[in-house]
Amino acid sequence: MNARIPDTPGSLPVEIRRQLGSPAMTRFVHSLPSFGDPPETDDRFATLLDELDREESRRKQARSANMTGN
Repeated sequence: MNARIPDTPGSLPVEIRRQLGSPAMTRFVHSLPSFGDPPETDDRFATLLDELDREESRRKQARSANMTGN
């Protein structure tokens, strides 16, 4: 790989997850029309999407806490 990304088994998937989950990537993806909320999204569907976002965030925090040993 390169000096910043060590060439160890399993490091590539970790690096890909890190980059895909970065705030910059999130902003970019949400700016794309196919990844934003369509204007005609009804309230029920929007609520479900919000629940999904919260659960994904909770799992991400739990995963990072497990990785740091907290």
